[in-house]
Amino acid sequence: MNYLRRGLPALFCIMSIVQADELLAADEAPRFYSLITYPSPERISSGLKSTYEKLSQIDPRNDSQFIFYDQIIPGSVVMGFVNADHWAIAVPISRRSAFLSSTLVNKNDFPQEVLL
Repeated sequence: MNYLRRGLPALFCIMSIVQADELLAADEAPRFYSLITYPSPERISSGLKSTYEKLSQIDPRNDSQFIFYDQIIPGSVVMGFVNADHWAIAVPISRRSAFLSSTLVNKNDFPQEVLL
């Protein structure tokens, strides 16, 4: 969890903080891009509402899993902000399960194809 608080993505969770910092500081470091999920409250799936509300006590600018600034890879180019919750951008549940998309994951209808 220390890695995420420093703003490092899950990619670096297997590295030590020193290794990750060295990679990001290297002259030939790969270029990273960040796409931030920052939904309006009505775009949060019901299954994610409780975590959204808990994080909102710290900062209301969250996607139910991360506060917006924890989604930015240090030194990356921010490509934009998406009005979708964490699951909608990452996992197309609504396309795979009619039951889940009508209950817990009811705001998952994000067109991932537009991001390609």
